[in-house]
Amino acid sequence: MPESAIRVQAKSRTTAEDARYTVPLLRQWGVETFFLVTTAMDLPRAVACFRKEGAEPVPYPVDYRVTPPGRGWRRWIPGVSTLSLSDEAIHEYVGYAVYWLTGKL
Repeated sequence: MPESAIRVQAKSRTTAEDARYTVPLLRQWGVETFFLVTTAMDLPRAVACFRKEGAEPVPYPVDYRVTPPGRGWRRWIPGVSTLSLSDEAIHEYVGYAVYWLTGKL
Protein backbone atom coordinates (compact mmCIF):
# COMPACT_ATOMS: atom_id res chain seq x y z
CA MET A 1 0.00 0.00 0.00
CA PRO A 2 1.45 3.39 -0.90
CA GLU A 3 2.16 5.67 2.03
CA SER A 4 -0.04 8.34 0.43
CA ALA A 5 -3.05 6.05 0.92
CA ILE A 6 -2.60 5.97 4.70
CA ARG A 7 -4.60 8.47 6.72
CA VAL A 8 -4.05 9.12 10.41
CA GLN A 9 -6.38 10.57 13.01
CA ALA A 10 -4.32 11.21 16.13
CA LYS A 11 -6.67 13.16 18.43
CA SER A 12 -8.49 10.26 20.08
CA ARG A 13 -7.66 8.82 23.48
CA THR A 14 -10.54 6.35 23.78
CA THR A 15 -12.52 4.01 21.56
CA ALA A 16 -15.52 6.38 21.61
CA GLU A 17 -13.34 9.36 20.67
CA ASP A 18 -11.77 7.35 17.87
CA ALA A 19 -15.20 6.83 16.31
CA ARG A 20 -16.29 10.42 16.97
CA TYR A 21 -13.21 11.91 15.30
CA THR A 22 -12.72 9.33 12.54
CA VAL A 23 -16.24 9.11 11.06
CA PRO A 24 -16.32 12.79 9.96
CA LEU A 25 -12.90 12.34 8.33
CA LEU A 26 -14.10 9.25 6.47
CA ARG A 27 -17.07 11.22 5.15
CA GLN A 28 -14.80 14.11 4.17
CA TRP A 29 -12.57 11.71 2.24
CA GLY A 30 -15.58 10.06 0.57
CA VAL A 31 -15.02 6.71 2.26
CA GLU A 32 -18.19 4.65 2.67
CA THR A 33 -16.81 1.17 3.21
CA PHE A 34 -13.88 0.57 5.53
CA PHE A 35 -12.33 -2.17 7.62
CA LEU A 36 -12.26 -1.59 11.35
CA VAL A 37 -9.13 -3.39 12.52
CA THR A 38 -8.68 -3.87 16.24
CA THR A 39 -8.16 -6.63 18.76
CA ALA A 40 -10.83 -9.33 18.79
CA MET A 41 -11.53 -8.46 22.42
CA ASP A 42 -12.12 -4.75 21.67
CA LEU A 43 -14.04 -5.23 18.42
CA PRO A 44 -17.65 -5.39 19.74
CA ARG A 45 -17.28 -2.07 21.58
CA ALA A 46 -15.42 -0.43 18.69
CA VAL A 47 -18.04 -1.50 16.14
CA ALA A 48 -20.82 -0.24 18.42
CA CYS A 49 -19.08 3.14 18.77
CA PHE A 50 -18.68 3.54 15.01
CA ARG A 51 -22.32 2.55 14.44
CA LYS A 52 -23.40 5.13 17.03
CA GLU A 53 -21.64 7.74 14.86
CA GLY A 54 -23.57 6.56 11.79
CA ALA A 55 -20.88 4.44 10.14
CA GLU A 56 -21.12 0.78 9.18
CA PRO A 57 -17.61 -0.66 9.48
CA VAL A 58 -16.53 -4.06 8.22
CA PRO A 59 -15.17 -5.72 11.39
CA TYR A 60 -11.67 -7.20 11.05
CA PRO A 61 -10.56 -8.79 14.33
CA VAL A 62 -6.89 -9.43 15.06
CA ASP A 63 -4.83 -10.54 18.07
CA TYR A 64 -7.09 -13.31 19.30
CA ARG A 65 -6.32 -14.30 22.89
CA VAL A 66 -6.80 -17.96 23.75
CA THR A 67 -5.44 -20.37 26.29
CA PRO A 68 -2.93 -22.85 24.89
CA PRO A 69 -4.30 -26.32 24.10
CA GLY A 70 -3.10 -29.50 25.70
CA ARG A 71 -2.94 -28.39 29.31
CA GLY A 72 -5.57 -30.94 30.36
CA TRP A 73 -6.85 -30.47 33.88
CA ARG A 74 -4.17 -27.81 34.55
CA ARG A 75 -6.08 -25.31 32.43
CA TRP A 76 -8.49 -24.91 35.36
CA ILE A 77 -5.72 -23.80 37.73
CA PRO A 78 -5.32 -20.00 37.80
CA GLY A 79 -2.10 -18.74 36.30
CA VAL A 80 -0.53 -15.56 34.99
CA SER A 81 -1.70 -16.02 31.40
CA THR A 82 -5.30 -16.78 32.36
CA LEU A 83 -5.33 -13.90 34.84
CA SER A 84 -4.19 -11.58 32.06
CA LEU A 85 -6.98 -12.85 29.78
CA SER A 86 -9.52 -12.36 32.56
CA ASP A 87 -8.28 -8.82 33.15
CA GLU A 88 -8.66 -7.95 29.45
CA ALA A 89 -12.12 -9.50 29.26
CA ILE A 90 -13.32 -7.70 32.40
CA HIS A 91 -11.94 -4.41 31.02
CA GLU A 92 -13.95 -4.86 27.83
CA TYR A 93 -17.18 -5.96 29.56
CA VAL A 94 -17.00 -3.05 32.02
CA GLY A 95 -16.04 -0.66 29.21
CA TYR A 96 -18.99 -1.79 27.11
CA ALA A 97 -21.36 -1.37 30.06
CA VAL A 98 -20.02 2.08 30.91
CA TYR A 99 -20.25 3.21 27.29
CA TRP A 100 -23.83 1.92 27.10
CA LEU A 101 -24.83 3.61 30.38
CA THR A 102 -23.27 6.93 29.34
CA GLY A 103 -24.86 6.94 25.88
CA LYS A 104 -21.67 6.36 23.92
CA LEU A 105 -23.20 3.24 22.29
